[in-house]
Amino acid sequence: MAAQDLVKATSSLTKASQCRDDTAILAKAHANWEEYLTPAPMSIAFLGELVFISSKQDFSIKAGGPIGGFKFLKYPDSFRACLLQVCNSGWTAFNEAHKNMDQIRLHTLNVPSYIKTAVSILIQNDDNLVQNLLPDTLDSINNISASCVVLAESVEKKFAYVTDLISEFLETCTSAKQSYGKEVEEIRKMVEYQKMKAQFSSASEKYENSLKKMEEKQRAMAEIRNKLRNSEVQEIDFDTTIKMLAEGLQAMGQLQEKWRKMVQFFQMISNIINTCLKTSLEGFTKTAGNSKLKFGSSLYLQDMIYRQAFEASNIANLVNMISGTYTEISSKYLMDRINSLGRIMALDPKDPNFKAERVALAESCDKAAEEIRACVLKNKELYEKNRKARLEQIENGLKSVLPPASEKETKDVQKIVASGFQRNPVDVDQFS
Repeated sequence: MAAQDLVKATSSLTKASQCRDDTAILAKAHANWEEYLTPAPMSIAFLGELVFISSKQDFSIKAGGPIGGFKFLKYPDSFRACLLQVCNSGWTAFNEAHKNMDQIRLHTLNVPSYIKTAVSILIQNDDNLVQNLLPDTLDSINNISASCVVLAESVEKKFAYVTDLISEFLETCTSAKQSYGKEVEEIRKMVEYQKMKAQFSSASEKYENSLKKMEEKQRAMAEIRNKLRNSEVQEIDFDTTIKMLAEGLQAMGQLQEKWRKMVQFFQMISNIINTCLKTSLEGFTKTAGNSKLKFGSSLYLQDMIYRQAFEASNIANLVNMISGTYTEISSKYLMDRINSLGRIMALDPKDPNFKAERVALAESCDKAAEEIRACVLKNKELYEKNRKARLEQIENGLKSVLPPASEKETKDVQKIVASGFQRNPVDVDQFS
C-alpha cells in the first residue's frame, strides 16, 4: 500500500471515529427534546388563567402555610398577589431564556473561527506569533465557554425557581382549602344552632304575655337573626373562596406539569454546555496553550490538536443549533404571548377587553404548541441531513491551515499503520 493511501486510510479511520462520536452526542441530546418545548405556550396559557382567576375575590391563604414558614411566596395574605407573583416570575423566566439563549447562539457561532485561527497560529512554529496572537484567541475561546455556562445555568435557575414557587403555592392552597372547609362546617353547625334557637324562642313567646318579656324576646330574636344572617354570609364567602382555590389549584397543577418539561429542556442545554462544550473547549485551549509543544514540527501533535479542534467545533455547532432553535421558537411563538400576559395583568377586570384577551391568548397558545413541534422537527431533520456536509466543512477548514506532511513523517505513518494492519486487519472502506 502506498504511503499516500496509508495516510488517507489513517485520516479515514480518524474521521470515522469522530463521526461516531458526533452521532452519539446527537443521539443523546436530540432524544425527543421537542417534547420539552411544546408545553411552553400552554404554560403561558395557564399563567393567563391564573391572571383571570386573580381578578375575582381576594382572600388570605396564610392559614395553609408550611410549618417552617414561607420560602418563596411573598404575599400569603393575598391569594391574588400570590397568583400575580407566579405570573411575574414566569414572565421573568421566559424573558431571561430568550435573552440568554440568543447570546449562547451568538457565542457558539464564533467558536469555529476562533479555533481555526488558533490552529493556524500554532502550526507556524513562530514563537513571536504564538506569544503575541495566541493568548488573545485562547482567551476569547475560554470566555465563550465560561459565558455559555453562566448563561445556561442562569436560565435553568430561573425556571427551577418558578417550579419551587408553584409547588409551595400548590401545597399552601391545598392546606388552606382544607382549613376553609373545616371552617365552613363549623359555620353550618352554627347556622343550624341559630335556627333551632330562633324556633325555640318563637315557640316560647306564645305563653308569655307580659309586655316587658315580649320586648326582651324581640331583642333576643333580632340578635339571633343578625347572627344567622352573618353566619350565612360568611358561609357563602367561604364557599366562594373554596371554589376559587379549587379553580386555582387546577390551573396551577396543569402549569406545574408543563413547567417541569421546560425545566428539563434547560437542564439538557446546561448539561451539554457543562459536560461537552466546556470540556472540549478547555481541553483545546489547555493543549494549545502549552508553550513546550511545537505543533508545526510534529505530525502527531498536529493530529492531536486537529482532533481536539474538530470536536470542540462540532459540539459548538450542536449547541448553536439547539440555542438557535429555541431563539427562533421564542421569537415566533413565545415572547409576544408572554408579553400579552403583562397587558392582561394591567387591565381592569371590568374592561370588556379583559375576557377577549384571555380567550385570544388561550387560542393562540393552543395553535403554537403544534407549530413549535413542527419547527423543532424541521430543524433537527435539516441538521441531521447536513451533518456530513457540516463535518466536511469543519474538517476542510482545519486542514486548510495544516501544512502537508513531510516525507519522513509520511514514512513514519506508513510504518505505524502497516504494523497496525498486520496485527489487526481492518477494512478501511467501511469507514468511508
